[in-house]
Amino acid sequence: MNKLQKENLTLYKTGRTNANDGCIDFVMKPLGRFFQVTETLDVKKYFLDIDKIHRYPIAFVVKSEDSEKNL
Repeated sequence: MNKLQKENLTLYKTGRTNANDGCIDFVMKPLGRFFQVTETLDVKKYFLDIDKIHRYPIAFVVKSEDSEKNL
């Protein structure tokens, strides 16, 4: 416990998962969590990278103009 360091969370853009998904990946340091930000709900294409899903927790952020209640 003496070696723990307090660190601010930082979000890094890691690039697109593939050219056709319209999605951008981010990784949050030091947690190592991956986020995919997208404007589509077609989630089938996001599971192409099985290695990432099995090794890291992943969360999706979906851009929508609907209210929270409707989502």
